[in-house]
Parts: sequence; C-alpha cells; structure tokens
Amino acid sequence: MLMAAATGAFGQNTGSSTGDKPVSQWGGDARFRFEAYNNVHTLRSYGAHDRDYLRTRLRLWETVNPLPGLTLFGRVSAEPRYWFNAASVAAEGTEWKYAIFDSLNAKWVTESDGNPVTVVLGRQDIQLGDQWLVADGTPLDGSWTNHYDALRVTIDAKDLKTKFDVIAFRQRAFPGDTLPILGSEARAAALTEQDETGVILYAQ
Repeated sequence: MLMAAATGAFGQNTGSSTGDKPVSQWGGDARFRFEAYNNVHTLRSYGAHDRDYLRTRLRLWETVNPLPGLTLFGRVSAEPRYWFNAASVAAEGTEWKYAIFDSLNAKWVTESDGNPVTVVLGRQDIQLGDQWLVADGTPLDGSWTNHYDALRVTIDAKDLKTKFDVIAFRQRAFPGDTLPILGSEARAAALTEQDETGVILYAQ
C-alpha cells in the first residue's frame, strides 16, 4: 500500500476585537492524498484487485465571537476523488462528492469556584488519550471527517491538577440524518456502521 499527502491552509480575521479575540475569523484548508494498493480488499492477483486514486479534501470554516466567553464555529467539508484504477472502468474518473457540515457548535467558557469550565454543544471533533481512546466518530469515510454530535463539559480542577470530561453523544449512520448535506444524497455513504448513543467519562 502506498500513500502520499500534502496539505495547505489559509485564514483571515475580520471585525473589531471582543476581549482578546477578533469578532470573526474565517479560513480553510486543503489536503491532497494519493493512495494506491494491490490485493488489499480481494487478496487475489486477478480481476479488479488494484486501486489507485487521488483524494482532495476541501474545508471552509468560520469562527464568530459574539460575546466574551462565547464562540460559534462552523465548518463545511467535501472530498471529491479521482480514480485512476477502480473496481470497474465505469467507476474510473472523477467522483464528485457532496459537502457536509463536519463541525457546527457553540462553546461557552466560564468559571466555577475558580475552576475553568468549558461547555461545547453541537458537532465537534473529540480526541482523548492521544487519539488512542477516543478519536474518530465517523470511521467509515476514511478520515474525511472525525466528528461527534455531542455535548461536552470540561472542568479544569486546579486544586486536583486534573481535567474532567463528561461527554454525551448521539451519532447517526448517514450524514443527512442530523444536518442537511450540500449536494445530492443519491451517493451518500454511511459514516458509522449503525446509529450510536453513548456517554464518556474521562479524567487526565
């Protein structure tokens, strides 16, 4: 299996500052990744056993800080692919994909008894334990997205030198089940193997 990737990003601040943050920030990034493999899916050396394609992930995001302590964040992501070798000749060429909101949340930062408290509600990336315990909430799309639809409360207990996370999440298998997708749903593929609901308690 062969993989090669390149990434790039840009950003812009707009509006006057609210506290130490600009009112609005926007930007984007692009990731180009070429993948090629042989006999990975079929374990055979005849027929449609090899695949090679270019994945182009494009993301646009905006952050808005309407009030001190409150941050609104949204990001749209798409990943069209170009297939050099596919399962069939008909599948080769450009595979245009829909775009989805892979992040859309509100974050509130406050204090309780001198301990910082952060509350994030909505679609968000969650990574715990160096991405070993919790990382990818949408494993079937091949790293296009990673999000969880969740409520996350983080308490930084200064006296204990410990951070506590309480997370409740609800994942829907298909991308259009929770938020609308941008484009045709005809080829919308599952992001998880089934609808999932859970709670995470984590301390570090």
